[in-house]
Amino acid sequence: MKNLSLLLLLLMIILKSSAQNLAGGDTILKFDQKFTKCERKWVAFRRSDTVKRIYYGFIYIDEQAGFTLDLKGTFYIDISNKFIADTSLSANKALKYRLKPNWPYFGLIPSKRFAELNLLAEPAWVKIYYQNTDTLQHLYRMGYVYNDADECGIALTYLKRAYVVNPHPPGVDFELAFAYNALKQYDDAISVLLPAMLSKPGDPLYYKELGYAYSHKNDYPNAIDTYKKGIEYFKGDEPNESKGEMASNMASIYKAMGKMDDYKFWMIKAKEYTPTTSYIYKQITDAGF
Repeated sequence: MKNLSLLLLLLMIILKSSAQNLAGGDTILKFDQKFTKCERKWVAFRRSDTVKRIYYGFIYIDEQAGFTLDLKGTFYIDISNKFIADTSLSANKALKYRLKPNWPYFGLIPSKRFAELNLLAEPAWVKIYYQNTDTLQHLYRMGYVYNDADECGIALTYLKRAYVVNPHPPGVDFELAFAYNALKQYDDAISVLLPAMLSKPGDPLYYKELGYAYSHKNDYPNAIDTYKKGIEYFKGDEPNESKGEMASNMASIYKAMGKMDDYKFWMIKAKEYTPTTSYIYKQITDAGF
């Protein structure tokens, strides 16, 4: 009887452990990685349409499309903690998904599990996406993709290298300044933007970033002057989100300075400039305008 009780207890422990593993328990997989931290890695993720089966694939960057998941298939973890793969999903076609911020967190597949899933450390086909990695185009696009994914610190590592090669090809100086502003390195952003604006006069987006940097340094006179000049460079009367954002930011500066008449004037202008579908338009209306 004592031996039977011991056997039942042992069986319960095994079943409990197996259940945890099937759900991605802490003993095997931790689903705690944002996709931006998983470039060139094999990952696993769960979906609501399955409990036991876990999806897996490889994350890489397509320079044009951004972060991409190449879905390999599904697997489950058996009672002995072995990964059992099913690749029928991708047997006859490639399944690729462009990753957006709302994707669930991934779990990194340990390298010691690659053999169980019949995986190479890196698929042979991915090499084509990482050719000529020292070229200006590659460095710029990688910086752009990481900025777009709100990983400006990583973007900076690529954009600084591109800037050394050539500071003024299309996009490099703007993306570099954007990353600096996002990281609150406002003096660095200004040092990039001032010469950029001399080489490409009349681009309002440079003024938007420069005004942002000045305003966050509490250099209100330069911020206001920069925003006003930038707004003048927008062509046509069609609503434009960037134009509305500049006017709204300038209104906030006037409010911080206690100049309420100017604040109200520029909030009304911002509403006029901004598309009604923009989140900025909603912020303006929520403020009572």
